[in-house]
Amino acid sequence: MFARAALAWIGILVLAILNGAVRQALLIPRLGEHRGHIVSTLLLSILIVAATWVLVPWIRPLTARDAWLIGLFWLGLTLAFEFLGGHYLFGSPAVERPRASGGEAAHEGNPC
Repeated sequence: MFARAALAWIGILVLAILNGAVRQALLIPRLGEHRGHIVSTLLLSILIVAATWVLVPWIRPLTARDAWLIGLFWLGLTLAFEFLGGHYLFGSPAVERPRASGGEAAHEGNPC
């Protein structure tokens, strides 16, 4: 079950990377930085829900507990990718990650 969940997470990771490419190549040039990020976030959210809907029967969690464990497993993989991948692959220390993703805008009174 967890091997299938890991493969499903890798598929979702590929969707997220493709979403980033679409955001940079199409959305931001046409909609601007702010709106491009909003549309990209909504698009990725829809893609993740759709992928999960399709993949959960393939993963075959037998109980609600199994489904929760898969969700926690995906959360752990995502956090590890964000912080460890950001640090080791992109040279961005974990303490700078929120600021790099626009965290400073919220501190200036801008909610987005």
